[in-house]
Amino acid sequence: MRASGRIAHGTLFVLSGVALTLTLSLGYSLVGTLAGLALCLPVYALLAWRYRLPDAAARTGGLRPVWRALALAGAALCTFYFSLAFANDAAPRFPALTGGWFWAVVGGGFALSLYAAYVLLCALLRTALPVLGRFLGSLTTYEMLYWVLWTALVSACVLWVYHGSLAFDTPLYRDGMRHVSVPWNAVYSLDTPSLIGDFTAPGYAEIRHPLFSLLAFPVGLAARQWGKLVGAAAPYAQAALLAVAGAAMLGACAVLLARRVRSPWMLALYSLSHPVLVYALCVERYQLSVFLLIVTASAPAWDEGRARRYGPLIAAAGATATSVLLAPALADARRPLRWLREMALAALWALGMLAVLGRGGLLLDAPARVAALLAEHAAPMSLAERLAQYSRFVTACFAAIPYGVAQAPWPSLTWLPATGVDWVGVALFTLCALGLALNFRQRFARICGWWMGCSILLLPVLGWGAGEFPFFSFYFSWAAVSLAFLGICGLLAKTKALRAVALMLAVAALVWFNYPAIRDLLAFALRAYPRGW
Repeated sequence: MRASGRIAHGTLFVLSGVALTLTLSLGYSLVGTLAGLALCLPVYALLAWRYRLPDAAARTGGLRPVWRALALAGAALCTFYFSLAFANDAAPRFPALTGGWFWAVVGGGFALSLYAAYVLLCALLRTALPVLGRFLGSLTTYEMLYWVLWTALVSACVLWVYHGSLAFDTPLYRDGMRHVSVPWNAVYSLDTPSLIGDFTAPGYAEIRHPLFSLLAFPVGLAARQWGKLVGAAAPYAQAALLAVAGAAMLGACAVLLARRVRSPWMLALYSLSHPVLVYALCVERYQLSVFLLIVTASAPAWDEGRARRYGPLIAAAGATATSVLLAPALADARRPLRWLREMALAALWALGMLAVLGRGGLLLDAPARVAALLAEHAAPMSLAERLAQYSRFVTACFAAIPYGVAQAPWPSLTWLPATGVDWVGVALFTLCALGLALNFRQRFARICGWWMGCSILLLPVLGWGAGEFPFFSFYFSWAAVSLAFLGICGLLAKTKALRAVALMLAVAALVWFNYPAIRDLLAFALRAYPRGW
């Protein structure tokens, strides 16, 4: 392509990108929206003329026609959906800017933003498809069998319990002669009822989950349309489809972890851990967050190109912002200057993606929002009390902890607070520490050790979510279970038969402690929140 043509091509891409960013900027003030647009301009300029992204999308090689057609269809769907959402969001908030010409401008913006969306989706497919193809092509028979059976069994359980109970989608409780909606905490500390809308709300974005609505957009839109289609016959259809998608992601997580530690035992150990069993039944943000975290931690992506290096990490941090704490463990710390360079580049890529995807406005109020969240969620507890809670949190990464049913303000299944040190948790933490020490040369063990260190920083040190530490057990349990497994294997490295016995006992212990808790959870859901009352 000639220089003049490349300049025109790049200019069109930049203008289209600004239009795309504008349609994705939902819920911000006018100042926040303009600030986001100003941030995205240099990023699009770099993508256009430094990395020549439009030229790569225009080339016929690299992507088959079917993928290009899917990219175009996906771009059209996304831009149309978000253009309408932007118009519906902006019209009531900025009435002075709307008039008879408003929808013509929206239509023009949709048409203009389509090109940038297509180019970005082509770049995503060009980067992700080879990795996905290698993963799917290397699946063994038992991995595929496990994944299919796990997803099928959990899906059947989800459909059964959602058919009979309101607890996981729209719980209602009796208040005299009225039925009152329960927004959260019907089942433990999970916010499932209030979160279902987040999956299908295009404008959902906050500092803790900046890119969540975009990452969950395909599944969220499919669930929303499916819910409209069969809602009269099965009002729980939307929530059930989201839960099934989460269960499939959890199955993939177990496969990735088993590959990383090179043992099929990990399939059973991770799948039977209590937080996985609980979150397999519920709609939550953490299924997507943990899946992206495990993809980031388990793939050798940091040995490849920058897009594959930073992409999984940025996606994980976009789903849940605290996932960015994993970044220091991914780069080579043996070379401090290179490590600092990698961290700086990862931060710049992340900020660029926030700007491009219409989240630049979040950066304006980030300090105040973080301070408010810490004030809201950091309960006043002494360090000793938080450490006692943390010992129970470690137990919760593996097995059910004491729970009970509270009746006020509505029936809820709740975790009981720790009244002292949980010595089972201390023993499990010691096993995790041994797993790290005995396998420190393994990169994955160091990543898991770092992530458990992050749990110490966030929970007992900063006191984030003090009083409900078990809620975060699923977020960290993949690292804890992996380190415990490595600890058992390290301690019994020279006695293969004894190691197999120890792992069988560990699986049996998980079944023994977790089956009654899941049985009671399902019984509570069907009893306290029956469907159709």
